[in-house]
Amino acid sequence: MDRDSTKVLLIASDPDAASVVASHLADASDRSEIFALSVVHHFSAARRLLAQQAFDAVLLDLRLPGCPGLDCFGRLRRLRPSTPVIVLADLEDVRLAVRAVELGASEFFVKGSPDCRLLREAIRHALEKKRLADLFEALLDADDAPRLVVDDAGLVRYANAAARSAFGRASTGLLGKPFRGPLPDGDGESSMPAPNEPEKALGICARAIYWNGAPARLILLRGEALQRRNLPIIATYRTAGRRNRSAAPRPRSILGKIAPAALVRRSPLPRARPHR
Repeated sequence: MDRDSTKVLLIASDPDAASVVASHLADASDRSEIFALSVVHHFSAARRLLAQQAFDAVLLDLRLPGCPGLDCFGRLRRLRPSTPVIVLADLEDVRLAVRAVELGASEFFVKGSPDCRLLREAIRHALEKKRLADLFEALLDADDAPRLVVDDAGLVRYANAAARSAFGRASTGLLGKPFRGPLPDGDGESSMPAPNEPEKALGICARAIYWNGAPARLILLRGEALQRRNLPIIATYRTAGRRNRSAAPRPRSILGKIAPAALVRRSPLPRARPHR
């Protein structure tokens, strides 16, 4: 495979559908990017292939033998949480496809629809969004303020070095574990006892974001129990009406500017009605 090609894994049980996808990605009229496509017909084969090599994006058929509906999508997200996934669905499975997008899929296409000609563009959009998200994560890594990302289930999906230090744990001791503090509804504030000084309180400032395409919240920890070397990069958010955002501390880095571009989900591509 070409070193500069975009590596795409297609998981589809129907050989005809796989051929159609391959023809769209091999569009001779658009040579701006080369897509190197690997095709498997069972999720077990996909799991083995993903263990051997990395892919830039995955195209997933929602109808796979022995792995119906969103089951395979959930397994795939657990295997490769940061790899963009585009869902392929039959017309009667559109509701499942929409749900997959809500859970973090980059986009969905109805098999046989004229929209499938937009697959190349959808993959480019997904990769650009991932690039911006990676940049945002690098900025979080460099931040002195403790920051975590907590998903809708209350599990920690990311913790920077300052947060790991505040909790006295390695990342493996935080990631995938429940966040111990009370989370406000939406954007807002709450507090929790400091991990090493329970007599002191830590402020919890939360902002709703998308992380790897799925709804989550960015958490900023503040308080006297922490060594505060910088002002918070993202301003404190209280629930509506309790604080004027113009009174918040002025950001000291570009993190506040890059966050919206990196984390807000792109609107779905326009769709034509599928042929019946």
